Amino acid sequence: MWIFTKHGFFSAVCARQGDGKHGQPVDLDRIMVRARLRSHLEALKKRFPNLLGQCEFLESEGTDYPYRLFVQKSAWTQVIAGLAGETDYDNFKSEVASHQGKAGAAYEHSLHSVWSAMHKLQETERLVQISAEQIDAILPFLEHFEAVGFSAGTWKMPKGQFPWFDFEEVVMEFNQALYDNGWVTPEFDWTEWQESAKEFVNSPKKIERADAITIQKLLMTHSRKDRFCEGHLASMFESGHIVTLLRRLKAIREKMK
Repeated sequence: MWIFTKHGFFSAVCARQGDGKHGQPVDLDRIMVRARLRSHLEALKKRFPNLLGQCEFLESEGTDYPYRLFVQKSAWTQVIAGLAGETDYDNFKSEVASHQGKAGAAYEHSLHSVWSAMHKLQETERLVQISAEQIDAILPFLEHFEAVGFSAGTWKMPKGQFPWFDFEEVVMEFNQALYDNGWVTPEFDWTEWQESAKEFVNSPKKIERADAITIQKLLMTHSRKDRFCEGHLASMFESGHIVTLLRRLKAIREKMK
């Protein structure tokens, strides 16, 4: 199990029997507690001196977790109970920052990344699997967007007014098809996903491995963002990003046959 505490981050698994090498059966009565940072394990031993103070401590450079200690499972269950019992805060990340201070700034920062990753998982869970019919509803637009000389539209700059982008009819039809066929849904908070979307825009190679749900999130983000940021969708067309997304959908659709 992975355990995030105010003392640090730990990975706890059953130790192996014998010499502990891969392939040996697990020891159900002994736990190996691993850490990325030595200071985290030291802090845990300091917090539970009676249970962990005399435990074997190993340091091994080049391994996934360089710092490890071994403890009987019966003692480890008491450590876990103690960690649960000391919970007296209502915000974990803030408690880490308060408890560790400047020395733990990197750990506290990493917790925000963990929160973000799990939030993305939560948002994806709300989305349903993309069907072949949904892909078929928008894939015909690819031929139009790939055509030589295609332009998504033109900027209009009337005197005394804010400039606005006038889309070609086929782009308007495409955008409407996204709404009509479930590509845009209120079940996904696109505003929280904008930074992730930028990664795919800046690194088109990532799209080659994207699944249909990820393509949906990208199309939804660009379509919805355009309502608040004039010209955003146009820039996605101009850069070739929309075409790249549709080409990826085409490849996904061919595997569905």
